[in-house]
Amino acid sequence: MKKIIIFLLSLLFISCGTKKTAVDQSMLKYPGYGTYSGYSGYLDLNDRYKLFYLIDFSFDTKNIKAEWSKAYVVDKQTNDSVVVKMENLKCALISNPPTIYAGVFDIKYKNQCYIVHFLQDFRTYINKTKGELKSTEKCYNVEDLDPDMLRKYSMSQIE
Repeated sequence: MKKIIIFLLSLLFISCGTKKTAVDQSMLKYPGYGTYSGYSGYLDLNDRYKLFYLIDFSFDTKNIKAEWSKAYVVDKQTNDSVVVKMENLKCALISNPPTIYAGVFDIKYKNQCYIVHFLQDFRTYINKTKGELKSTEKCYNVEDLDPDMLRKYSMSQIE
């Protein structure tokens, strides 16, 4: 019986050591991506619809990467929701520490184009006087967005 217990304990220790090595090897594959942040927001698109979105980020001291994102347009009257695609999602890590990042994306809903900007600064996220957790975010309706105008004012063309 003692031999069986010793055998099982040694097997347990060996498997734990193997698992630890596998975890360490995966960290070597993606160096620096050990910090994560979940971000979400609610914004009014107009009197009837609001936008709810979620983004998961991974980042190190210099770079940030959106790992996962999802957005819904919610009808304020019926509470029905429709999944919308977050297009042109861009984000930048401004500082770490303190962790400050910004991002932008656009959605299309009912033949309208909306652009959303957000800034997450953990130093200003907790508003103790109002008892709320809130990031800086804004939504713009750009229904007449002309792709040729965007190319005209591209930064790559400015010399």
